[in-house]
Amino acid sequence: LKIFLDKNYCEKAGLSEYAKKNRVSRVVMTRSFTQTYGISPIEYKIKLRIFRALAYMREGMSITEALYLVGFSNPSLFIRNFKNYLNASPHQYKSKVF
Repeated sequence: LKIFLDKNYCEKAGLSEYAKKNRVSRVVMTRSFTQTYGISPIEYKIKLRIFRALAYMREGMSITEALYLVGFSNPSLFIRNFKNYLNASPHQYKSKVF
């Protein structure tokens, strides 16, 4: 599952479809992933998206371009998740770091 998420973090591919394709219960798959990595698959996917967006922003891309490119379709959700992981809004972070 981790390899799938690493390769497909910006896709809307659902965990249910992945579980079905691999003939495993979504609940069991999620529990196993969480026990192994310490976060849920959804949290892991969000973290991948946030940190990939940061890389794009470092390369000079706008916040808006980056958030859509990594798979967020809602800027408010991106900002909320960004703040949760980095304790600053994307604009605050960008102005301090870049």
